[in-house]
Amino acid sequence: MSNADIFKDVDISELMQLAEHARIIYLPRKHLLIREGEVSDALYIIVHGVVDVFITDDSGNKKVINKIESGQLFGEIAALAGIPRIASVRISTPCVLCQISRTYILSFLHKNQQCVKKIWPGGLGIVFVINIIIAEFSISIHSLILQTILMMVLMARSFCRFR
Repeated sequence: MSNADIFKDVDISELMQLAEHARIIYLPRKHLLIREGEVSDALYIIVHGVVDVFITDDSGNKKVINKIESGQLFGEIAALAGIPRIASVRISTPCVLCQISRTYILSFLHKNQQCVKKIWPGGLGIVFVINIIIAEFSISIHSLILQTILMMVLMARSFCRFR
């Protein structure tokens, strides 16, 4: 995990806590790991390999929108926000992945709040903060609204970066 860009500023003791709860999985080429619209239960770090991120349009055509390689993280937005996946992920080359459950990562970040800025300095800490607000104040009715607004903000930020 220490080779993953996202964890470059995280202390080794914090990484060890994460590693103790991570699951290593091996997947063959063409395996569909994440299906668009599914509820999320984990985030992934690619130890080795490449995955394709794609969406399916209204006509059923698949469009690859990103390729993610070794050392990179994916699935974090849906996992942290507790929302359905916004895209599908298919294994492009045989992969070794590190899987961290949503339950554990939220617990870890709640106990180690200093890690939020280290791991997601670009704003994904907002996801964590919104989840804490929802959990602490038992806001269930407004949860979907908050998550929708958050997703719109994150998608707009991503769109602006790729333009």
